[in-house]
Amino acid sequence: MSKHRVLLILILIVHLPIHAKWIWTPQGWINTEYNNQDQAKKLVENGKKFLKKGDKAAAKESFETAWEYFPDSEEGQEALFLLAKLNEDSGNKYRAYQDLNQFLKSNPSSKKIQTIAEKQYEIGYSIIRGKTSTPPEKGVEILRGVINRIPHAEFADDAQMAIANFYYKNKRYQEAQVEYEELIKKHKQSEWLSRAKYLKITCLQKLYKGDEYDVTPLKNAKKEIDSYVDSYGDTNEFEAAEKAQNDITEGLARKEISIAEFYIRRDKLHSAKIYLQYVLRKYPRTRSAQKAKLLLKRIGKS
Repeated sequence: MSKHRVLLILILIVHLPIHAKWIWTPQGWINTEYNNQDQAKKLVENGKKFLKKGDKAAAKESFETAWEYFPDSEEGQEALFLLAKLNEDSGNKYRAYQDLNQFLKSNPSSKKIQTIAEKQYEIGYSIIRGKTSTPPEKGVEILRGVINRIPHAEFADDAQMAIANFYYKNKRYQEAQVEYEELIKKHKQSEWLSRAKYLKITCLQKLYKGDEYDVTPLKNAKKEIDSYVDSYGDTNEFEAAEKAQNDITEGLARKEISIAEFYIRRDKLHSAKIYLQYVLRKYPRTRSAQKAKLLLKRIGKS
Protein backbone atom coordinates (compact mmCIF):
# COMPACT_ATOMS: atom_id res chain seq x y z
CA MET A 1 0.00 0.00 0.00
CA SER A 2 1.45 3.40 -0.99
CA LYS A 3 2.35 6.07 1.59
CA HIS A 4 -0.24 8.34 -0.01
CA ARG A 5 -3.01 5.77 0.56
CA VAL A 6 -1.92 5.13 4.15
CA LEU A 7 -2.01 8.85 4.85
CA LEU A 8 -5.46 9.12 3.26
CA ILE A 9 -6.78 6.28 5.41
CA LEU A 10 -5.43 7.85 8.58
CA ILE A 11 -7.05 11.19 7.73
CA LEU A 12 -10.37 9.45 7.06
CA ILE A 13 -10.22 7.51 10.31
CA VAL A 14 -9.70 10.70 12.28
CA HIS A 15 -12.91 12.14 10.84
CA LEU A 16 -15.04 8.99 11.16
CA PRO A 17 -18.17 9.31 13.32
CA ILE A 18 -17.77 7.14 16.39
CA HIS A 19 -20.99 5.17 15.94
CA ALA A 20 -20.96 4.82 12.14
CA LYS A 21 -20.32 1.50 10.41
CA TRP A 22 -17.49 1.97 7.96
CA ILE A 23 -15.94 -0.55 5.56
CA TRP A 24 -12.96 -0.41 3.27
CA THR A 25 -13.49 -0.93 -0.47
CA PRO A 26 -11.22 -0.55 -3.50
CA GLN A 27 -12.65 2.97 -3.76
CA GLY A 28 -11.98 3.92 -0.15
CA TRP A 29 -14.00 3.96 3.05
CA ILE A 30 -17.81 3.98 2.89
CA ASN A 31 -20.44 4.34 5.57
CA THR A 32 -22.98 1.51 5.25
CA GLU A 33 -25.44 3.25 7.54
CA TYR A 34 -25.64 6.50 5.62
CA ASN A 35 -27.47 7.10 2.31
CA ASN A 36 -27.45 3.45 1.28
CA GLN A 37 -28.68 4.01 -2.25
CA ASP A 38 -25.94 6.49 -3.08
CA GLN A 39 -23.30 4.26 -1.54
CA ALA A 40 -24.51 1.19 -3.43
CA LYS A 41 -24.78 3.16 -6.66
CA LYS A 42 -21.23 4.39 -6.26
CA LEU A 43 -19.95 0.85 -5.68
CA VAL A 44 -21.71 -0.48 -8.77
CA GLU A 45 -20.53 2.39 -10.95
CA ASN A 46 -16.97 1.95 -9.79
CA GLY A 47 -17.21 -1.80 -10.33
CA LYS A 48 -18.22 -1.18 -13.93
CA LYS A 49 -15.29 1.20 -14.36
CA PHE A 50 -12.92 -1.45 -13.04
CA LEU A 51 -14.35 -3.93 -15.55
CA LYS A 52 -13.69 -1.55 -18.43
CA LYS A 53 -10.11 -1.22 -17.23
CA GLY A 54 -9.80 -5.01 -17.06
CA ASP A 55 -9.39 -5.12 -13.29
CA LYS A 56 -11.79 -7.98 -12.60
CA ALA A 57 -10.60 -8.53 -9.04
CA ALA A 58 -11.42 -4.96 -8.02
CA ALA A 59 -14.72 -5.09 -9.91
CA LYS A 60 -15.66 -8.31 -8.13
CA GLU A 61 -14.85 -6.80 -4.75
CA SER A 62 -17.00 -3.76 -5.52
CA PHE A 63 -19.98 -5.85 -6.60
CA GLU A 64 -19.63 -8.19 -3.63
CA THR A 65 -19.52 -5.25 -1.23
CA ALA A 66 -22.57 -3.63 -2.81
CA TRP A 67 -24.55 -6.85 -2.51
CA GLU A 68 -23.33 -7.76 0.98
CA TYR A 69 -24.06 -4.41 2.60
CA PHE A 70 -26.95 -3.11 0.48
CA PRO A 71 -28.91 -6.25 -0.53
CA ASP A 72 -32.29 -4.52 -0.36
CA SER A 73 -31.34 -1.71 -2.70
CA GLU A 74 -31.90 -1.84 -6.45
CA GLU A 75 -28.21 -1.18 -6.96
CA GLY A 76 -27.23 -4.00 -4.60
CA GLN A 77 -29.35 -6.42 -6.59
CA GLU A 78 -27.85 -5.16 -9.84
CA ALA A 79 -24.44 -5.78 -8.32
CA LEU A 80 -25.35 -9.42 -7.67
CA PHE A 81 -26.48 -9.83 -11.27
CA LEU A 82 -23.22 -8.31 -12.51
CA LEU A 83 -21.27 -10.51 -10.09
CA ALA A 84 -22.90 -13.59 -11.61
CA LYS A 85 -21.84 -12.50 -15.09
CA LEU A 86 -18.33 -11.80 -13.86
CA ASN A 87 -18.08 -15.26 -12.27
CA GLU A 88 -19.38 -16.89 -15.45
CA ASP A 89 -16.92 -14.99 -17.64
CA SER A 90 -14.14 -16.02 -15.27
CA GLY A 91 -15.04 -19.69 -15.70
CA ASN A 92 -16.70 -20.15 -12.31
CA LYS A 93 -20.02 -21.15 -13.84
CA TYR A 94 -21.48 -22.95 -10.85
CA ARG A 95 -20.83 -19.92 -8.64
CA ALA A 96 -22.55 -17.80 -11.30
CA TYR A 97 -25.55 -20.12 -11.07
CA GLN A 98 -25.62 -19.71 -7.29
CA ASP A 99 -25.44 -15.92 -7.64
CA LEU A 100 -28.38 -15.95 -10.04
CA ASN A 101 -30.34 -18.18 -7.66
CA GLN A 102 -29.68 -15.74 -4.85
CA PHE A 103 -30.87 -12.92 -7.08
CA LEU A 104 -34.14 -14.75 -7.75
CA LYS A 105 -34.68 -15.40 -4.04
CA SER A 106 -34.30 -11.69 -3.39
CA ASN A 107 -36.36 -10.71 -6.44
CA PRO A 108 -39.07 -13.37 -6.96
CA SER A 109 -41.09 -11.02 -9.17
CA SER A 110 -38.16 -9.70 -11.17
CA LYS A 111 -38.65 -9.01 -14.87
CA LYS A 112 -35.33 -10.76 -15.37
CA ILE A 113 -36.67 -14.22 -14.45
CA GLN A 114 -36.85 -15.39 -18.07
CA THR A 115 -33.41 -14.00 -18.86
CA ILE A 116 -31.95 -15.63 -15.76
CA ALA A 117 -33.58 -18.97 -16.55
CA GLU A 118 -32.07 -18.89 -20.04
CA LYS A 119 -28.66 -18.06 -18.61
CA GLN A 120 -28.92 -20.84 -16.01
CA TYR A 121 -29.90 -23.25 -18.77
CA GLU A 122 -26.78 -22.29 -20.73
CA ILE A 123 -24.64 -22.74 -17.62
CA GLY A 124 -26.23 -26.10 -16.74
CA TYR A 125 -25.93 -27.37 -20.31
CA SER A 126 -22.26 -26.42 -20.44
CA ILE A 127 -21.55 -28.17 -17.13
CA ILE A 128 -23.53 -31.34 -17.88
CA ARG A 129 -21.60 -31.81 -21.12
CA GLY A 130 -18.31 -31.71 -19.24
CA LYS A 131 -17.20 -28.38 -20.69
CA THR A 132 -16.11 -27.05 -17.29
CA SER A 133 -14.18 -28.28 -14.25
CA THR A 134 -17.46 -28.51 -12.31
CA PRO A 135 -18.77 -32.09 -11.85
CA PRO A 136 -21.43 -32.82 -14.53
CA GLU A 137 -23.91 -33.83 -11.81
CA LYS A 138 -24.08 -30.15 -10.90
CA GLY A 139 -25.36 -29.55 -14.41
CA VAL A 140 -28.22 -31.96 -13.70
CA GLU A 141 -29.02 -29.99 -10.55
CA ILE A 142 -29.06 -26.70 -12.46
CA LEU A 143 -31.20 -27.97 -15.33
CA ARG A 144 -33.72 -29.53 -12.94
CA GLY A 145 -33.99 -26.20 -11.16
CA VAL A 146 -34.63 -24.41 -14.44
CA ILE A 147 -37.32 -26.92 -15.44
CA ASN A 148 -39.03 -26.68 -12.05
CA ARG A 149 -38.98 -22.89 -12.13
CA ILE A 150 -40.31 -22.48 -15.68
CA PRO A 151 -41.69 -25.88 -16.80
CA HIS A 152 -43.13 -24.50 -20.03
CA ALA A 153 -40.07 -22.54 -21.09
CA GLU A 154 -39.04 -22.85 -24.72
CA PHE A 155 -35.88 -24.69 -23.70
CA ALA A 156 -37.46 -26.94 -21.02
CA ASP A 157 -37.51 -29.95 -23.36
CA ASP A 158 -33.86 -29.32 -24.28
CA ALA A 159 -32.97 -29.30 -20.59
CA GLN A 160 -34.93 -32.51 -19.98
CA MET A 161 -33.27 -34.23 -22.94
CA ALA A 162 -29.84 -33.16 -21.72
CA ILE A 163 -30.49 -34.73 -18.31
CA ALA A 164 -31.69 -37.99 -19.89
CA ASN A 165 -28.72 -38.11 -22.26
CA PHE A 166 -26.33 -37.54 -19.37
CA TYR A 167 -27.61 -40.64 -17.58
CA TYR A 168 -27.64 -42.65 -20.82
CA LYS A 169 -24.06 -41.67 -21.67
CA ASN A 170 -22.98 -42.79 -18.20
CA LYS A 171 -24.82 -46.13 -18.57
CA ARG A 172 -27.30 -45.30 -15.84
CA TYR A 173 -30.12 -46.73 -17.92
CA GLN A 174 -32.78 -46.94 -15.23
CA GLU A 175 -32.47 -43.23 -14.53
CA ALA A 176 -32.19 -42.40 -18.22
CA GLN A 177 -35.40 -44.30 -18.95
CA VAL A 178 -37.26 -42.27 -16.33
CA GLU A 179 -35.96 -38.99 -17.76
CA TYR A 180 -36.86 -39.90 -21.35
CA GLU A 181 -40.32 -40.88 -20.14
CA GLU A 182 -40.62 -37.48 -18.46
CA LEU A 183 -39.92 -35.74 -21.75
CA ILE A 184 -42.34 -37.98 -23.63
CA LYS A 185 -45.15 -37.22 -21.18
CA LYS A 186 -44.63 -33.49 -20.78
CA HIS A 187 -43.31 -32.33 -24.15
CA LYS A 188 -45.45 -34.01 -26.78
CA GLN A 189 -44.56 -31.40 -29.42
CA SER A 190 -40.83 -31.50 -28.77
CA GLU A 191 -38.39 -31.97 -31.61
CA TRP A 192 -36.76 -34.59 -29.35
CA LEU A 193 -39.88 -36.74 -28.99
CA SER A 194 -39.04 -39.51 -31.45
CA ARG A 195 -35.42 -39.62 -30.31
CA ALA A 196 -36.48 -39.82 -26.67
CA LYS A 197 -38.87 -42.69 -27.43
CA TYR A 198 -36.18 -44.60 -29.28
CA LEU A 199 -33.58 -44.13 -26.54
CA LYS A 200 -36.11 -45.11 -23.89
CA ILE A 201 -36.55 -48.40 -25.75
CA THR A 202 -32.78 -48.81 -25.90
CA CYS A 203 -32.66 -48.32 -22.13
CA LEU A 204 -35.21 -51.10 -21.66
CA GLN A 205 -33.11 -53.38 -23.85
CA LYS A 206 -30.00 -52.67 -21.83
CA LEU A 207 -31.84 -53.25 -18.55
CA TYR A 208 -32.55 -56.83 -19.66
CA LYS A 209 -29.68 -58.88 -18.24
CA GLY A 210 -30.18 -62.10 -20.18
CA ASP A 211 -32.16 -65.32 -20.53
CA GLU A 212 -31.70 -66.28 -16.88
CA TYR A 213 -33.25 -63.04 -15.60
CA ASP A 214 -36.62 -61.32 -15.45
CA VAL A 215 -37.90 -60.73 -18.98
CA THR A 216 -40.18 -57.79 -18.07
CA PRO A 217 -37.86 -55.05 -19.44
CA LEU A 218 -37.70 -56.84 -22.78
CA LYS A 219 -41.47 -57.32 -22.92
CA ASN A 220 -41.95 -53.62 -22.25
CA ALA A 221 -39.39 -52.82 -24.93
CA LYS A 222 -41.32 -55.00 -27.42
CA LYS A 223 -44.53 -53.04 -26.86
CA GLU A 224 -42.69 -49.75 -27.21
CA ILE A 225 -40.71 -50.71 -30.31
CA ASP A 226 -43.73 -52.07 -32.18
CA SER A 227 -45.55 -48.80 -31.59
CA TYR A 228 -42.48 -46.80 -32.56
CA VAL A 229 -41.93 -48.59 -35.86
CA ASP A 230 -45.59 -48.11 -36.77
CA SER A 231 -45.52 -44.39 -35.94
CA TYR A 232 -42.08 -43.12 -36.92
CA GLY A 233 -41.23 -44.53 -40.32
CA ASP A 234 -39.62 -41.30 -41.50
CA THR A 235 -37.20 -40.62 -38.64
CA ASN A 236 -33.42 -40.93 -38.61
CA GLU A 237 -33.72 -43.73 -36.07
CA PHE A 238 -36.12 -45.87 -38.11
CA GLU A 239 -33.50 -48.24 -39.54
CA ALA A 240 -31.93 -48.71 -36.12
CA ALA A 241 -35.41 -49.15 -34.64
CA GLU A 242 -36.20 -51.98 -37.07
CA LYS A 243 -32.99 -53.72 -36.07
CA ALA A 244 -33.87 -53.19 -32.40
CA GLN A 245 -37.31 -54.67 -33.06
CA ASN A 246 -35.73 -57.79 -34.53
CA ASP A 247 -33.23 -58.06 -31.67
CA ILE A 248 -35.95 -57.68 -29.05
CA THR A 249 -38.17 -60.24 -30.75
CA GLU A 250 -35.23 -62.63 -30.97
CA GLY A 251 -34.48 -62.07 -27.29
CA LEU A 252 -38.04 -62.91 -26.27
CA ALA A 253 -38.01 -66.05 -28.40
CA ARG A 254 -34.66 -67.09 -26.95
CA LYS A 255 -36.08 -66.70 -23.45
CA GLU A 256 -38.85 -69.19 -24.29
CA ILE A 257 -36.28 -71.58 -25.73
CA SER A 258 -34.24 -71.40 -22.52
CA ILE A 259 -37.32 -72.37 -20.51
CA ALA A 260 -38.04 -75.25 -22.89
CA GLU A 261 -34.46 -76.50 -22.53
CA PHE A 262 -34.83 -76.31 -18.76
CA TYR A 263 -37.78 -78.72 -18.96
CA ILE A 264 -35.99 -80.97 -21.44
CA ARG A 265 -33.08 -81.38 -19.02
CA ARG A 266 -35.58 -82.48 -16.39
CA ASP A 267 -37.30 -84.83 -18.82
CA LYS A 268 -40.55 -82.83 -18.66
CA LEU A 269 -41.08 -83.05 -22.39
CA HIS A 270 -44.75 -82.09 -22.44
CA SER A 271 -43.99 -78.75 -20.77
CA ALA A 272 -41.03 -78.23 -23.11
CA LYS A 273 -43.28 -78.77 -26.16
CA ILE A 274 -45.67 -76.05 -24.96
CA TYR A 275 -42.88 -73.46 -24.94
CA LEU A 276 -41.37 -74.62 -28.23
CA GLN A 277 -44.72 -74.52 -29.98
CA TYR A 278 -45.31 -71.05 -28.55
CA VAL A 279 -42.06 -69.87 -30.16
CA LEU A 280 -43.15 -71.24 -33.54
CA ARG A 281 -46.52 -69.58 -33.24
CA LYS A 282 -45.44 -66.24 -31.75
CA TYR A 283 -41.99 -65.71 -33.26
CA PRO A 284 -41.96 -67.71 -36.53
CA ARG A 285 -39.35 -65.56 -38.32
CA THR A 286 -36.68 -65.75 -35.66
CA ARG A 287 -33.57 -67.91 -35.51
CA SER A 288 -34.98 -69.32 -32.29
CA ALA A 289 -37.97 -70.64 -34.25
CA GLN A 290 -35.59 -72.79 -36.29
CA LYS A 291 -34.05 -74.07 -33.08
CA ALA A 292 -37.54 -74.80 -31.72
CA LYS A 293 -38.26 -77.01 -34.76
CA LEU A 294 -35.07 -78.98 -34.21
CA LEU A 295 -35.82 -79.47 -30.53
CA LEU A 296 -39.36 -80.62 -31.28
CA LYS A 297 -38.01 -83.21 -33.71
CA ARG A 298 -35.54 -84.41 -31.10
CA ILE A 299 -38.29 -84.65 -28.47
CA GLY A 300 -40.52 -86.49 -30.92
CA LYS A 301 -37.89 -89.16 -31.36
CA SER A 302 -37.51 -89.59 -27.61
